[in-house]
Amino acid sequence: MSELERFDKDQLKKRLASLVPWKRVAFMLLCCTRMIPNYRSFSAETGFGNTQKLWQATQLAWTWIASDLAPANLGKTRTEVESLTPDTEDFSSPLTSAALDAACAVAYVLDAVEAASGPATVDLAVEVGGLAFDSIDLFVQEVGNLSPNQPGFEGAVLRHPLMQAELRQQREDIGRLERWAKTRREAVEELQIGSADDLLGSLQQQAT
Repeated sequence: MSELERFDKDQLKKRLASLVPWKRVAFMLLCCTRMIPNYRSFSAETGFGNTQKLWQATQLAWTWIASDLAPANLGKTRTEVESLTPDTEDFSSPLTSAALDAACAVAYVLDAVEAASGPATVDLAVEVGGLAFDSIDLFVQEVGNLSPNQPGFEGAVLRHPLMQAELRQQREDIGRLERWAKTRREAVEELQIGSADDLLGSLQQQAT
């Protein structure tokens, strides 16, 4: 039996710190491509938000990676993303927390672009990796009717296929970025995943 993937925040931070800033942003964006479809499902269910604007915000970051030029409308876009962040007290959908995490992750991506070469990009990238982990953690608890007080709770969440897939993907994404020797523009061409219409997966769809 293969060893379980685990979320090790200290190890994640160490590996992200070894990357150049644009690669940290790329890691964050790859996490976002798996999180935004959850926002889309939430938005379709509740009528709240605008998934396309989140994708447009990530496109701003991909463009920065390719060009190394600061986006002129970064502040406006950051404000728009904030307005698309749901309040968990206003919705009963099991995807509410995942939608919140997705919007926050996109906001952190924009913060990292603004920070550019600063050391703050490390902590921001760690936060996004953590949000991707938390999204699945809470969703698994919700759909599995799991209680933190029940025996074996943590193991049940960790062993869930969605959780293992996310942790494995994060590890593989960082490994690929560590080995990346091509240009920034080539990274965008090869790593970027298109639009919301191209991403059909979500927590809800994978769980059914």
